[in-house]
Amino acid sequence: MSTQQLLSRSASPSFLRRQASQPAHKTYLAHPATSFIRSGPLGFSLGAARVLERTVSRPQRKQATRRVVSVVSSAPDNMRDKFVFKAGGEKDPSSFGNPTEARVTHTEIEFSIDFDTKLIDAYVKLTVSIENPAVDVLSLDTRDLSIHKVELLGTDCKSEGDMQFTLADEYKELGSKLDITLPKGLKQGEKITVGIRYQTSSKCSAVQFLTPEQTAGGTHPYLFSQCQAIHARSLIPCQDGPGVKMTYAATVVVPAELTALMSAVPAEEYTGDLAFTPAKLPAPAPKWETFRFVQAVPIPSYLLALAVGR
Repeated sequence: MSTQQLLSRSASPSFLRRQASQPAHKTYLAHPATSFIRSGPLGFSLGAARVLERTVSRPQRKQATRRVVSVVSSAPDNMRDKFVFKAGGEKDPSSFGNPTEARVTHTEIEFSIDFDTKLIDAYVKLTVSIENPAVDVLSLDTRDLSIHKVELLGTDCKSEGDMQFTLADEYKELGSKLDITLPKGLKQGEKITVGIRYQTSSKCSAVQFLTPEQTAGGTHPYLFSQCQAIHARSLIPCQDGPGVKMTYAATVVVPAELTALMSAVPAEEYTGDLAFTPAKLPAPAPKWETFRFVQAVPIPSYLLALAVGR
């Protein structure tokens, strides 16, 4: 059967009705939002899922897309685990995260922007909610990040010891999976704070550094970010999927002549309960300026935005 025939057959309402009646363990759900994987059987399934979104009614999608495109069952197990989840599951094929087991609910960010090296020195404090007491690792998305240290943080974010972590080899556009070993004996609903010291790279796809010559004023450099769709992982370690939402607070240190803005409220205008914890990065030099922001509305990582300029 040709690819076109497969897609046409997979998109037909009669095929969907038949698929919906099949046992769940025989079929798999392809994520319709993942558009950059196109080759091989997996590509057929993702393409078919996108066709389904356009061609069938909402009731049919709701019933049938949970058990669609059984051709994916021929994919290797390691690919299936990364990109496709069994019917009834909640795994995002474009993310390595495990939010159904350990979910990041709040992130406190520290950025120090270096326009000379075009790198960002950073520290994030992740508030993690334990969803499954049997979980033993926190899995995060990263891409082109240098992870220097991971630690468990206690009261006032004081370190309670280093945490073991494994940074997997890079996998195409998805980057590298960061697995952090969690303490034993955690209970469902319990929250812990994980601190990560790291640095971005020159290949960070989430930000663009402009030289003064590239700006309208021609005097100062400029930086802007674009985290959609899965570029946030090159700026912060996170569970980089649209189904995982978090609040955040951020401290951004920039050269004194520049101003930072984020997709958040300036801290001086915020009157809620979210508070800043003691900084983990070294204190800024005298000729640097510090800006603080708070986003109290939970947002997916792709809505994280940063701009620095005059």
